[in-house]
Amino acid sequence: GSTLYLSGGAMPMFPMAVARDCMSLRPMRRCGALSVGVLLDADGAITAVEPCRSWVKVSYGLTYEDADDLIELAPPEDPDLAELAELLKRRTAWREQQGALLMEQAEGRLFRNGAAELALEITEPGLARSCVSEAMILAGAAMAEWSSQHELAMPFRVQAGSSQDNAEANQWPQGPVRWAQQRRGLSRSRLQSKAEPHGSLGLPMYLQWTSPIRRYGDLLAHRQWLQFSGHLEGEPLDAEAIGALLQRLDQGQREASLIARQDQRMALLEWLAGPIPQWPQPATLLSWLREDNGIALVRLEAWAMELPAQIEAGLGLGDQLFIQLERVDPASDLLRLKGIAG
Repeated sequence: GSTLYLSGGAMPMFPMAVARDCMSLRPMRRCGALSVGVLLDADGAITAVEPCRSWVKVSYGLTYEDADDLIELAPPEDPDLAELAELLKRRTAWREQQGALLMEQAEGRLFRNGAAELALEITEPGLARSCVSEAMILAGAAMAEWSSQHELAMPFRVQAGSSQDNAEANQWPQGPVRWAQQRRGLSRSRLQSKAEPHGSLGLPMYLQWTSPIRRYGDLLAHRQWLQFSGHLEGEPLDAEAIGALLQRLDQGQREASLIARQDQRMALLEWLAGPIPQWPQPATLLSWLREDNGIALVRLEAWAMELPAQIEAGLGLGDQLFIQLERVDPASDLLRLKGIAG
């Protein structure tokens, strides 16, 4: 029920020829789409939502770096992106006031290049990426509120708030250590036909809406709206029918996530067993996994990765240390890292 993103490349939910052609926004061509108009108040709360069918013509594309420049420079002849960024920044602040956990940091992933060799790719956070992420969350929140108001059953994604007191996490400044502590108390999100809060996003309700080409749940949400609005033949599923479907869909998405994690794990072991990584690597102690055994989660900033390691006595949360590879065996799925004081 979703596209798989593996180290060797993507395995699309739809045939690539279809996904890249009639289902995508193609340059310089008028393409059908579903758009969501949203009105925000001065604080960033949603006051009105208007979903509609639309035509979109992409006249030119921007890289994230190009978009960052347009946002920062805000040229008078092209102010739209900077104005949109300000609106989305307001929305982010509103969600944070509602308890959203904002964890923007670099993320490292391994992929196979044209020579089938593993290479590390680090995605850095930036203004444009933040805008895209916030706009996607806003679209999902807006459609969740619209659907709830119109009593339309949808694949709502819900998540309970943290089960732990955030006092320990809040003693740390914004950054990897604080975020690691906040994640410890989070429950897994799940799909259901009834709208309920999504704690870590700081939203009273939420559904995923923006990726119908790569997530079946998003495609289902589009179909529900199209049938409800009379743009597609048939009746939308009721809460009972969609609930039964979501149980299978949720399980499928968890399996897909597990496959992707296992793929990255095996790619990591293969990469660490090769000649490229340099040791020791500087790291930060983020959280204890098994404190009685000295096992902790550490962040290797140069690789933008978080990995478990055996830590020597006397080190605590937030301490800087060096990580040394003790043993790696891809065939046995074995990785042992040792952390020593810096």
